[in-house]
Amino acid sequence: MMLSIKDVTNFFLCKNIPNSKYEITHLKLQKLLYYAQAWHLAIFDGRPLFDEDFEAWVHGPVNREIYEVYKGYGYNILPVCSSEISLNITEEQKKLLEEVWISYGSFTGKYLETLSHQERPWLEARGGIKANETSTNVISKDKITDYYKLLLS
Repeated sequence: MMLSIKDVTNFFLCKNIPNSKYEITHLKLQKLLYYAQAWHLAIFDGRPLFDEDFEAWVHGPVNREIYEVYKGYGYNILPVCSSEISLNITEEQKKLLEEVWISYGSFTGKYLETLSHQERPWLEARGGIKANETSTNVISKDKITDYYKLLLS
């Protein structure tokens, strides 16, 4: 069962702990979503966690749909999810998302941005675009898969 990016967003927002190293800003959320997709693609032979794409923006990989929902928060902490939210996530998906949270959840959005800027999928999607220029270039799922599979081996 493929999730939507909104399902994965809700999963991470339920992990949000304001005023701690586990607080989630919009920047951090975008990177958590990207890394969840990246590791799922690598571990499950190119099968995406969700269908939605990421674009190679100035501040790293960004999903436009989620950007539109949370852009009003700027660099402020996002709201914690409501406990009434029902997450339709398989045990396999939950295990992967928990691992992503353990691996990346304590880092700031800025740190995760810097990390993503060093990785080939974002760099290749940016091509020759200057660091401060906008881009709507999609980061290819195939390139994400290949890169993160290399990291696994």
